[in-house]
Amino acid sequence: MEEHKHQELQQLRSDTSLDLGCDARGHSRAGKEIMIWYCVIAAGRPGVELSKKRQILRKAQDQLLSAAGESATGNLENLVEVASAATALKNDRLTFVWLDGELQKKICAFYLATDYHGACGPRGFEDDNDKPEVFIVRFQRNATYEALKADKKNNLIETLQGQDTPDASQLVARYNGPDGILEINKWVSQIIKDGDTREIP
Repeated sequence: MEEHKHQELQQLRSDTSLDLGCDARGHSRAGKEIMIWYCVIAAGRPGVELSKKRQILRKAQDQLLSAAGESATGNLENLVEVASAATALKNDRLTFVWLDGELQKKICAFYLATDYHGACGPRGFEDDNDKPEVFIVRFQRNATYEALKADKKNNLIETLQGQDTPDASQLVARYNGPDGILEINKWVSQIIKDGDTREIP
């Protein structure tokens, strides 16, 4: 069952984001003690172009799962370039999902900021400008906030007021390279390597 969850690309929605580890109010699928985790998202309007991006991300995910398996058996030939991503996926610190940019316009627009018209929101009349986007979100748990939250957990009013306060910061990076599976995985791996080792504001 757990293996099947990885093979299928899950849909990111407001009601699934916490379970998928793609919500700043939550935590990674690996648990609450993890400080940094990642979510790779293909966002766009439903159609042929989004289906292609979803297929590419699913294959990228499968390639990383295979690479993680090869590292366990000692076959490290092609693993070096994608090691960070393969390890993060294996350890449930990386999730691949897709987002319906038409139905989930607010989430889509939040992550893509100002330039989202080909990926988010409903199509206009004769609008065939579907441009799905692939991006990664880096979540980092706010240790200071966690300490304050622990100190204030007995105050009901502050607890209720802080219900929607994010527990983690978010940093978004768009993928602008070719649609090749290995290229995407190299990019994801480099983002994870940098995100895990550098102090990012």
